[in-house]
Amino acid sequence: MKKTKLSKTFDFIKSLLYPTKCVNCKARIMPDVYLPLCPECLKEWENEKNALCPTCGQKIISCWCGIDDDKDRIIDKEIHLVAYYKSRFTVGKNLILRCKYKFDEVCLDFVATELSKRVFEITKDNTVLCYVPRSRVNLLKTGLDQSYEICKRLSKITGLEFCMCLVNKGNTEQKRLTFKQRERNAVRNFSFDKNKRESVKGKNVILFDDLVTSGATVTRCAILLKRNYAKSVCVLSIGKTAR
Repeated sequence: MKKTKLSKTFDFIKSLLYPTKCVNCKARIMPDVYLPLCPECLKEWENEKNALCPTCGQKIISCWCGIDDDKDRIIDKEIHLVAYYKSRFTVGKNLILRCKYKFDEVCLDFVATELSKRVFEITKDNTVLCYVPRSRVNLLKTGLDQSYEICKRLSKITGLEFCMCLVNKGNTEQKRLTFKQRERNAVRNFSFDKNKRESVKGKNVILFDDLVTSGATVTRCAILLKRNYAKSVCVLSIGKTAR
């Protein structure tokens, strides 16, 4: 519905009274700028994406020293935008937390756009998108699934088919578990919707998860996808935990 002059005036007054703030530093952002970060934090975001690993000197996106991830090489490729540090806050971490717990529309759109740049680099013919669904306990807490929201936007930007084929019937939060417990929990809780088999059969699947910590969950999901005849599985995430 077309906005009236009065409603536009109200929106302008509202933007002055409740200005948009940068997700990272809380600086004010102009109302007409549809971004979650101020110019300075946008620069820092770019720096984080191009950061080097202090251990091996490779780019963070291609090196995850100390992570016991996908030992059996079930996953064909992994792409992560930034490192996620448990001990300190970064622009990437603040974006992930904002998407995860606040469902900020501006953040969700921004992250989906950033991820789409990497999708265009790896897209093959016959490619579909799917995501790691949130646990029941987290869905009850927040009412929404941030990975679903981002993947839906990613599908719209890239034009790739979006397949909801994985099921998470678990009630335990992975972040509270050890690596071995995560592996067992992933095997117990994740399953594949057999009615969606034709959606992934013979296709290259991009599996999205907002944050990869140990790799146990995405590895389990990749196994389920390949058992149902996915040709390849590439994991795509905003961040991956760095040691």
